[in-house]
Amino acid sequence: METLREHYEHMETLREPYEHRKTLRELYEHWETLREPYEHWETLRELYEHWETLRELYEHWETLREPYEHWEILREIYEHRETLRELYEHRETLRELYEHREILRESYEHRETLKELYEHRETLRELYEHMETLRDSYVHGETLREP
Repeated sequence: METLREHYEHMETLREPYEHRKTLRELYEHWETLREPYEHWETLRELYEHWETLRELYEHWETLREPYEHWEILREIYEHRETLRELYEHRETLRELYEHREILRESYEHRETLKELYEHRETLRELYEHMETLRDSYVHGETLREP
């Protein structure tokens, strides 16, 4: 009876991860991809903040190549031109990552919990499917019999 009561009391807690199981599964499956932007967050933030400057530099590359005074800066830009081009092409993704940085940070901090929830997804699904039965049994004072 105590286990039934505990299950019932935690039903809302169990239902929430189950309802978001697709999101949790995707976060878990793409963990390495999510972890990389989080680890390089400062760099991504700086790139996002200076996006206009980077875009202008990339668009005016031929004009900027001429002045000898800015050779060191230009050399760096030239060496990283492929990276700049890729960043420019993925600017929407970078913007979204920046806007969702809190979710990414929380996902990273709770990665062990997400992993455990994903590993126990079948049990959570079964408990959720039988939530009404458990609630009705608890409300009517019935006890569940062992199968």
